[in-house]
Amino acid sequence: MNSLSRVIKSSTLLANQPKLLKLSFIEMKPEELAPPSEEREEKVEEQETAILAQEEAEQILREAHQTVQELLQKAKEQTQIIMTQAKEEARGILQQAQNEAEGLKSLKAEEGYAEGYQDGYQAAIEAARNESDAMIAEAQQEVEAARQARLIYMQDQEKDMVELAYGIAEKILQYEIERNDEVILRITEKALNKARDISQVIIKVNPEDYAVLQSYKSDLMSLIKGLRSINIEKDESISRGGSIIDTAYGYVDARIDAQLEELRRVLSEIMNR
Repeated sequence: MNSLSRVIKSSTLLANQPKLLKLSFIEMKPEELAPPSEEREEKVEEQETAILAQEEAEQILREAHQTVQELLQKAKEQTQIIMTQAKEEARGILQQAQNEAEGLKSLKAEEGYAEGYQDGYQAAIEAARNESDAMIAEAQQEVEAARQARLIYMQDQEKDMVELAYGIAEKILQYEIERNDEVILRITEKALNKARDISQVIIKVNPEDYAVLQSYKSDLMSLIKGLRSINIEKDESISRGGSIIDTAYGYVDARIDAQLEELRRVLSEIMNR
């Protein structure tokens, strides 16, 4: 199984890199010395919360992966124990039959019944072999049952882990959309880059994102080469953060739901490798 640490990455959750600044002393008046604004404090708190959310998501995935690996190892060890015990029991039965046959041989030799001894010896050996084969067959069936049970368990675990990763990605994305308007701009920009003939486009967005995207309209015009006309429309069927880009050659589905479903598909493919 591939490590799930490949599954969840979010470039929007990186903390600012520390920088070394050379400061010069400037004389300031007492009234100029004021504490940081509430808005700045809230932004710092939001950044810290986002970092904690990413760390928690990565920790959950690491623990889930470790649990699955431990269960796999345990199932492998149990399968080996079953096979070893079955082989030992089969060898013991065969050895016991051979010993009994040898005892019968001595008894018959003493009594002079050579023909009876030979028949009894062969019958004992045949019975031991049949019992030994039956025990080995039973052990193989148990091993196959254990293998099938492990396979079903792993498939269930893979589904659970995909859903876990999906849920974490969804929560992190929604968190960023609600607190960072630039996320909407980046998602729309990426969708526009996928569209053909974007000289004139219609961007459909959630009503709550309409004003935000309107404010970024000039940014989109400067970011996307060849874009000459943008019309932004409200569409209540689109969830926050997503959009649908209509062009003369079709449309690009950049809805959040569609992107999360694509994430689920990719995660499932990774699990099934």
